[in-house]
Amino acid sequence: MRFIFLPTFFLFTLNIFAQKHLDSWAKSEFKGHNQRINFKKNQEKSSYNITYHRLELTINPEQYFITGKVNSFFVPKVDNFQEISFDLGMHMNVDSVLYHSKKLAFFHENNQVKISFSKTLSKDLLDSLCIYYSGDPTKGVRNGYSIDLHNKSKPTFVHWTLSEPYGAADWWPCKMSLGDKIDSLDVLVAVPSNKDWKVASNGILQPIRGDKKGNAIFHWKHRYPITTYLVAIAITNYAEYSEFYNSIEGKQIEVVNYIYPEFLETARKSDGWIIEQMEVFEKLFGPYPYANEKYGHAQFGRGGGMEHQTMSFMANLDFDLMAHELAHQWFGNYVTCKSWEDLWINEGFATYLNALVLENVFDTSSFKHRMRDLRASVMLEKDGRVYVADTADVGRLFSSRLTYRKGAWLAHMLRYQMGDSLFFLACRTFLNERAADGGFGNTQQLKEVFESVSEKNLTAYFQEWYFNEGYAVYNILWSYENEQLKLFVNQTPSHPSNLAYSLPIELKIYNDNKDTTIQIDPLLEEQSIPLPFIPNSLQFDPEVHVLGKANIERLEDPQFPVYIYPNPFESEVFIQLRDTSFFEAKLYSLNGQELVSKKLIPSLAHQKIGLSSFAKGVYVIKFLSNEKMVSKKIIKQ
Repeated sequence: MRFIFLPTFFLFTLNIFAQKHLDSWAKSEFKGHNQRINFKKNQEKSSYNITYHRLELTINPEQYFITGKVNSFFVPKVDNFQEISFDLGMHMNVDSVLYHSKKLAFFHENNQVKISFSKTLSKDLLDSLCIYYSGDPTKGVRNGYSIDLHNKSKPTFVHWTLSEPYGAADWWPCKMSLGDKIDSLDVLVAVPSNKDWKVASNGILQPIRGDKKGNAIFHWKHRYPITTYLVAIAITNYAEYSEFYNSIEGKQIEVVNYIYPEFLETARKSDGWIIEQMEVFEKLFGPYPYANEKYGHAQFGRGGGMEHQTMSFMANLDFDLMAHELAHQWFGNYVTCKSWEDLWINEGFATYLNALVLENVFDTSSFKHRMRDLRASVMLEKDGRVYVADTADVGRLFSSRLTYRKGAWLAHMLRYQMGDSLFFLACRTFLNERAADGGFGNTQQLKEVFESVSEKNLTAYFQEWYFNEGYAVYNILWSYENEQLKLFVNQTPSHPSNLAYSLPIELKIYNDNKDTTIQIDPLLEEQSIPLPFIPNSLQFDPEVHVLGKANIERLEDPQFPVYIYPNPFESEVFIQLRDTSFFEAKLYSLNGQELVSKKLIPSLAHQKIGLSSFAKGVYVIKFLSNEKMVSKKIIKQ
């Protein structure tokens, strides 16, 4: 943990930068492509498992054209297997398909390469084939492959891929299925050797060799399970430098940085950041999952970043961006969301882990500041849930407000109710169990692990915060009598999908000389807490644990027969009758003009008067019964 003066200003700037750019990071991760993509699961693809790809590409970075071949090893999972299909956009041309040195018949239609075998293949028996293809990958409709320029003084081509969620088929024939990770991978890219081209990709770079055509072959070998959208290449005249991290397992891990030469000096100012971040994540979540290979950054031409396995592509080496993409090596890569509807497990946790870096590298106050910023962003709108029902809506999938920020708050509130030791134990258990079972995880599986570790039933929690929309709004009236703090609590959630939230909340109680913090059940409308001092004020959620806000008002007269909240109000007020003889409420201007009349229902605990159309100012509300009338001033702010 850093205990120096400089980070104070640095962290202030950091928080502003992170919040400003989180939206662009989200857009980067879905390629800025917010049209609906009606990607349908192909039945033939569920009938086989991919075990290995050898992807060989020949690319001149100064041309909009690639040629390639992909050797794919697969295992049929059904009897009478006679046809296999791969995803590949129609802008790419398939030259031929070889199976044991013989050409096979194929059809390339509807972005699928469908290949027929001359005989049925045996179930559970490893087999292979090779697809030869070529074309301009930038013409793909999903923007999975981009060609750009960097260095304004000396424009230089840069190629890069970003395949999440459905862009891999823009540049290579593959199986775009979250449910089947590639067991191992080799990526070989041949580029002209007469210029300083370098190729970044997944895994470990093998010794560079030449071919007979004057190309340099960059061979990247990756021997960990990897989902298709995390396979990536980037090509330009990179400058290269490395940092080294000594892991908790005693392994030295190289962090390779491929940077545009004109940004090298700026990038070097980030030296050491990734090492501190790696230390935090290993301490909290276990060893770096790819310790036998490397981690790295490759600069590319889109704002934000993308967490390609062992090699994140980055717009720059910003502290927060580095932390976010590194976090994905655990949440997103080591364990990948099982369905796109569970994307919050990738992005919500990565956003939260970014905040945890601030807590562990700097201090608690910077962490709280970050969580307040995330909360404020979520609460800019009153609707929205973490759960994604329509996974074809890519813009909704990568909603920075819901998937990233609210997803982070979902993780944070789990930590709050479980405590640190159990929360981080549950995270490690989830990661290790799911990694051992295919490397995928969904929300139900995460819930079950967290329930098992905490011995808590989390059904209500996930219903309220994951499936339902909005955030919590608490209306708290208080008084002090006979050394008792009396609380009257009511909830008016921001969205009608929730009637109330059950997560305990904290209140900090102040007077001139002392303070104390209490935890209350927000479902209990009336509560009395022994308190040995006279309070001056109450603060909601002092430690920043809950996604919500509170309207807190002191009862000047605890015996007043009607509670009115919030006061001041924004658009509506709620009425709670302590005396059920009142049958009518009337609202007046200060000059005595009657504005609103509302019949009251004695049996209804909380009744609403909508006042959104009224101007800001002070009003008088009167309550009438057959025997009496009482009045109170209310303020619209």
